[in-house]
Amino acid sequence: MRHDHAATVSGIADRRQRGAALVECALALPLLLLLVMGVIEIGRMTRTQLALAQAAREGAQAIARALTVERVAARVLNTAEQGGLRRGAVIAIELTSSSNGTNWAAISNDSKALENNAKRGNLVRARVRYRHAHVSSLVFSGGSRDMESVVVARRN
Repeated sequence: MRHDHAATVSGIADRRQRGAALVECALALPLLLLLVMGVIEIGRMTRTQLALAQAAREGAQAIARALTVERVAARVLNTAEQGGLRRGAVIAIELTSSSNGTNWAAISNDSKALENNAKRGNLVRARVRYRHAHVSSLVFSGGSRDMESVVVARRN
């Protein structure tokens, strides 16, 4: 029985090419996964920022309409939740007022924080802070970023 030398060399070359393709795939796959996770994270952060902006806008409008602080906070949280944010990840809702746009003070002075004491014609500001959990936190622990949105309106 004779062996064909050309077929043996061809078989070795095929195995080498398959091995090289496997090595290239092993090198390229982590980079591709990193790129895909980055695109997903940018999309999630954009969605979070848009939802935060809507929640802050709702808060500023509610302050401008002289709603109580409790109702303003409830509207901000509900709007954030409707935008796909987790209610428990809202870090802070800061509601302030200013007559000149430079010195901002809390809109409520009482201990129960219920009354909206912003004067007509004053500027009112709603600042909403949110802790955004990164996609990588599914794999690695501790991946989060604090985000915020601020909206200013004029009290009616």
